[in-house]
Amino acid sequence: MADKFNKDKVKLIELNGSFYYMYSFSKKETGNKDKKIYAKSEEELEEKVMAFYREMRAVPKVQTTLLKDYVEYWAKKSFGIVEMPEIVKILNLFNVMVYDYLNADITAITLEDMQNFYRKMQRDFPYNNVQKVDTTLRAVFDYANKDGITTFDFNEIPVCTEQECGSEICPIEYLPTPEQQKHLLEYCLADTNTKRSSWLLVFTLMTGLLASKAVKIRYRDCDFENKKVTVSLTKNVFPFLLNDEIINWLKSIIVERAVEESVKNNCLQQTLEHYGLTVIDSKNMIPEQVIFNICNNQQYMDIFVKNYMEQNPDNHIFVNKKFKPVIINNLQHTLDIVCKKCGLPSGVTPVSLHKAFIAKELEEGKSIEILKKRYGYVNKVAINNIKASYDLRKLLF
Repeated sequence: MADKFNKDKVKLIELNGSFYYMYSFSKKETGNKDKKIYAKSEEELEEKVMAFYREMRAVPKVQTTLLKDYVEYWAKKSFGIVEMPEIVKILNLFNVMVYDYLNADITAITLEDMQNFYRKMQRDFPYNNVQKVDTTLRAVFDYANKDGITTFDFNEIPVCTEQECGSEICPIEYLPTPEQQKHLLEYCLADTNTKRSSWLLVFTLMTGLLASKAVKIRYRDCDFENKKVTVSLTKNVFPFLLNDEIINWLKSIIVERAVEESVKNNCLQQTLEHYGLTVIDSKNMIPEQVIFNICNNQQYMDIFVKNYMEQNPDNHIFVNKKFKPVIINNLQHTLDIVCKKCGLPSGVTPVSLHKAFIAKELEEGKSIEILKKRYGYVNKVAINNIKASYDLRKLLF
């Protein structure tokens, strides 16, 4: 999609009694928002359109040598050349597949590093995704080479083939046993490295609710007094009941999010006072102490969380390091790390955690009818299928 003036997109319109030529850019083309350009003649309009294209392409040079900044530079340079949804998809793939390398100094990446990464990528991911990341990495290093940052020769890295990719993608999902679920939960609660990115995993392990449903829960959906949250399905909503342990844990992560966000914005004391905790003086405390003091006083925590949620009803409960809603693809990456640390086999997914929880409930004597209602299933077939998957797992592993 080259930068060119498309005469088919020109319209003659009337504004306040005068006629103008108008040219429209969609969000898909700008990567931001719709844009309309007006001129009194078609020649003037073409000049303005081409000037806008040049403005979009005027991307500042990269100021660091981090791989992630060069990937971002590639994305900005690709606006208008690559379709915007495709750019977003590739950036999401990088977050999942190249996660361990994004913060690496591009000048320190050796040929051996890259060869090892390519072997792992080709082993663990399907060809289409590997191909997109491969093409983008070659472009990214080409930019870095032209900037004189590195002389890395990508010709030493063979082009990926379809036959080489996905050799270890597990064809059968793995449903963790009750003991393994408990181990995963304990690890996620104790691990500070994946803290916020594992909150959604903790909730899934505690409740069995599908992560794709839980990730949509906002503060306005929570009714802690009646011990429930409202979960949205495709065509309806249903109440999902919670116990006291889960509610107090949810309150604690809401406190943690509020404190960390206010520290980032240099307004911790104002935040505490604004949400009803004038009794806490945070001046001589580190954020962890403030969180501890609030969460270990039930009254303080209840007051703060109630006021904070009422005034921020659109906030999502489960967020990433940038306080944005968790992306399910990124959650799989976190889950892979946690499972590897806990010694679980490949094949554990957010969906298999949901199925494993239901299988555990069935083994403990819960009825299919109760589970169908609790998790919002239309009929019993899905629950029976989950039980069959669990029984198959016991035969295979």
